[in-house]
Amino acid sequence: MKRIILLLVFVLTFLATDYAQIRKKHHSMFMMRNKIEQLEKIKLIDLLDMNEKTTLIFFARRHGYFKHQKEIINKRDSLIKEMENEIKNNRTKSKNTIYKKEIRQIFNLEQKMLIKRRSFYNSLSDILSSQQIAKLIVFEYRFKREIRNILMEKYRKRKMK
Repeated sequence: MKRIILLLVFVLTFLATDYAQIRKKHHSMFMMRNKIEQLEKIKLIDLLDMNEKTTLIFFARRHGYFKHQKEIINKRDSLIKEMENEIKNNRTKSKNTIYKKEIRQIFNLEQKMLIKRRSFYNSLSDILSSQQIAKLIVFEYRFKREIRNILMEKYRKRKMK
C-alpha cells in the first residue's frame, strides 16, 4: 500500500511539474506574440505617417479583418485535419466524392480569404492614399518574412545544440 501511495505521489508530482512547464512555455509564446504585434503596430504608424483619428480607424478595420481571416483559417485547418484523419484511416473507396467535396470547400475558403483581403485593402482608400496602401502591402510582406527568418534561425540554433 505504501508503495502504491509513493508511486502515486511521484506520478502526480511529475505531472504537475510537466504541466507547469507547458503552461510557462505557452505564456512566453503569448508574450512574444504580443510584443511582435506591438512592434508591428509602432512600425506601421511610423511608416504610414497616420494621425490619431486615422490610426484608430485603420486598426479597428484591421482588427476586424484579422478576426474574420482567423475564423476562415480555423475552418480550413479543421477541414484539412479531417481529411488527414480520413487519409490515415485509409478510407479511399467510399470517400472519393467526400474528398472532392472537402477539397472544393478548402479552395472556397481560400478564395473567400482572398476576397476579404481585397475588400479590406479597398476599404482603406477613404483613409489612406494609394501610396500608403502600397507601403502597407510591402511592409506586411517584409515583416512576415523577417519574423519567419528570425524564428527559423532560432530553430536552427536550438537544433544544433
